[in-house]
Amino acid sequence: KRVILWFRPFVSKLALPCLTIFLILFSLIWPAATFDMGDLIINKIFAATEIKDLFTFSWSSVITVILIAIVLNYLIFLGKNTLHEVYGEDYEVGIIPTFVTLSSLFLWGLFVFTALIIMNANYNGLLMVMGGLSMGIGFALKDTIENIICGLSLMLGRLRQGDMIECDGYRGRVSSLGYRSTMIETLDGSIIAFQNSQLFNKNFRNMTRNHKFECVKVEVGISYGTDVERARKIILETLASLPFLSKVKKTSVVLDNFGDSAVNLGVWVWVPVMTKSSSLSSVREHIYNAFNEHGISIPFPQQDLYVKEFPGEEPVLEKGAPVQGA
Repeated sequence: KRVILWFRPFVSKLALPCLTIFLILFSLIWPAATFDMGDLIINKIFAATEIKDLFTFSWSSVITVILIAIVLNYLIFLGKNTLHEVYGEDYEVGIIPTFVTLSSLFLWGLFVFTALIIMNANYNGLLMVMGGLSMGIGFALKDTIENIICGLSLMLGRLRQGDMIECDGYRGRVSSLGYRSTMIETLDGSIIAFQNSQLFNKNFRNMTRNHKFECVKVEVGISYGTDVERARKIILETLASLPFLSKVKKTSVVLDNFGDSAVNLGVWVWVPVMTKSSSLSSVREHIYNAFNEHGISIPFPQQDLYVKEFPGEEPVLEKGAPVQGA
């Protein structure tokens, strides 16, 4: 199965495109050779063609450039697949996607430079043409160029694929960090696309840039008269056994405030960013079970209702209240 997975891309991305080019050449040369014109076609392929002040190329050099592009595209694909097999699930997070993107950009830039050499480009002529078109190209591609520059800036420092961020009220994982836009997969599974220039200018929160934990407060109420220090020790001992909490940053329990029906404790825990909801649920469940085991009650608001009068009956008088009409 593994051989098949490697063989199919080899055929579709390398063998078939190269074979197509050679078949096109063969379909031109072989009929011409039947009429003794094969040498003429071959000479035309290798003959130099000049575009004044820009290129001096032959069709053979064009074919060479196309073949190099096909081989380079396959090698980049091969490198991505190799890294994916080596790193597995870690391929989609961290610095690896950024490295792959920047490396691909560098290789294609090197290909363009090589193609210009093969095509005998006149650099002075190209610079003159590009200078003349630069104003129009700049206005037409202003947003695209800005997004590309901002995308490279994000890749090199502020953001990586797989990071969990908060931006404009949305919280999600960076599923794709491209040259023009960044895709955010939110907690409900939807995809939000931000242009790189917009995201670059926003003060978004990167939840996983320094570490993979987030500090969250869990509120717990205990009855008045309960020993606060005892409740604190029970909470800390219970949460110490949870493997998903940070072992570097410690859990803390503080007396938050005095509520109407309970003494409110604030339990500050460092939970994994990627599993925040399920981790907090487990923390609350363990605290609840531990309090039940040790006889500590978690109060809830209660209201007493006093009925003074029922319809059709004499009103109930409180002690000492004057009787009407007396």
